[in-house]
Amino acid sequence: MHKVDLNLFVVLEAVYRERNLTRAAEQLHVTQPAISNSLKRLGRHFDDPLFVRQSNEMVPTQVTKRIIESVRLGVDSLTSAVEQSLQFDPANAIQDVMLSMNDVAELSFLPPVLKHIRPLAPQLKLHSVDVARKEMVRELALGRIDFAIDPPIVSHPDIEHSLIHSSEYVCLVRPGHPIISNDFGLDDYLSLEHVHISKRPMGTGHVDHALNRLGLKRNIAHRIQHHTIAQSLLIDSDLAVTVPTDIARQTELVSLPLPFAIEPQQWHLYWHKNQQASEMHAWLRQQIVSVCEKLALSD
Repeated sequence: MHKVDLNLFVVLEAVYRERNLTRAAEQLHVTQPAISNSLKRLGRHFDDPLFVRQSNEMVPTQVTKRIIESVRLGVDSLTSAVEQSLQFDPANAIQDVMLSMNDVAELSFLPPVLKHIRPLAPQLKLHSVDVARKEMVRELALGRIDFAIDPPIVSHPDIEHSLIHSSEYVCLVRPGHPIISNDFGLDDYLSLEHVHISKRPMGTGHVDHALNRLGLKRNIAHRIQHHTIAQSLLIDSDLAVTVPTDIARQTELVSLPLPFAIEPQQWHLYWHKNQQASEMHAWLRQQIVSVCEKLALSD
C-alpha cells in the first residue's frame, strides 16, 4: 500500500468536525482550494469521495465514518506529542484564549483573573464570549472556546470540570431604603417589589424555587436581562433585587442577608479532555483556581 501524507488526515478530521470547507480552511489556516485538493488526494487512496455536499453541509460517507475515530486518535496523539515537547513559558507565550462566560461570571471573575494574569503572561490574550449552554460541549470540542465558566454541572464523557467558587445570595436595596433595619425578616422581603434578572422571557429562577419550597411567592415587578442595569433601576426607587455576593460587592447598594435558606450559586470551570496534555491549559486552569480561592477568602 502506498504511503499517505499524514497531513491529509488532519484535513479529513477538520472537515468532519466543521462539516464545512471554508470553516475547516480557517481552522487550519489554509485556503479552501487546498482543503478540496487534500480531500481529493485522500479520496483517491480510499477510492471514495469521503464527503458528499448536501445543501451547505459536507456529509461524511460511510468510509469516513468508519475511519474517523482512528483518525482522531492519531491526530490527538500527534498534537499531544507536539505540545508536550514544547515547554510553556507564560512570560513569552503569545496566544489567544477564549473563555465562555455569562454576564455574572464576567463581572465576578474576569477582572480579577485579568489582573492576576497580566503580570505573569503579558502577551496571553483572554477573550470573553457568551456561548449558549446547549452549544458549550460542541464549542469546547471544536476548540472554538478553551474554557467555560458556568453554574450548572454539565455531564459529558469528554468534558472535565472543577468547582471553583460558591457565592451566597443577598437582597440589594438603595441606601436609605425604608426597609433597612437590623431585623430584616421574611415578611419584609415579601413586601418588596422585586426585579428578576433572566434572559428568558418567562419563568422564575433559583430564588423563587427556594421560596416555593416554603409555599411562598415574591412580587416580581420587573424583569431585566443583565445584572449591570440593576443598580440604575434601584438607586432612585424602592425596588429590590436578589443577587450573588460577587455582584453585590460591585455596587453602591445596601446588602441585606436573605431571611430564608437558599443554596449558594456554584461556579464550575469546564474544559475538553483533549486539552489535558496542554501545558498552557493546565497553567491557566491553575491560575483561575488560585484567583477564585482568593475571592472565596474575601467573602
